[in-house]
Amino acid sequence: MKDPEKNNKERDELTNSISEIIDDSIKNIKVAVNSLMPQILSDYGLEKAFRAFVNKLTLNVKTNINFNCKLNQVRFGAVIETTIYRSGIELINNGLKHSCASTIELVVEQIEDNLWLKYSDNGVGFNFYEQQNPEKAHGHGLANLTNRIKSLHGKIFLKSIQGKGTTVQILFVLSNMYDL
Repeated sequence: MKDPEKNNKERDELTNSISEIIDDSIKNIKVAVNSLMPQILSDYGLEKAFRAFVNKLTLNVKTNINFNCKLNQVRFGAVIETTIYRSGIELINNGLKHSCASTIELVVEQIEDNLWLKYSDNGVGFNFYEQQNPEKAHGHGLANLTNRIKSLHGKIFLKSIQGKGTTVQILFVLSNMYDL
């Protein structure tokens, strides 16, 4: 016959474990939903949205995340802002998940008619050609990012050296954009 006290203890441990998993899942869902199109992005634009995201994120990670914004124009069209924001979030999240970097840098910069999103980390880097192979890739993030950028006539430049980190530069020529 089973010991009722032992069963209660096991049940309590299982309940606590399930509660922790549910709490973590809720936090992850909130972050995912907020990163798609947070209210702050539609209300205040790229700079404040990125600053809010980075400030919130740095409370929970050991990686040093630096954000810099150099925009001549305060607002851009909703599609370009959402694309830049989602791309930046994806790059940061991928860096945190895969790079083992101690530092991540993200810059949004406007130089005349060019809008740049520049990402770099000092992490482990990766083999770009392996990521192009669906059988070896860890996911579809890089392909989705590239497709998202190209759909808006943007360009993406990626350099990753194993053991030295990753640099991604995304360029949109504003006069080529239909959403301004």
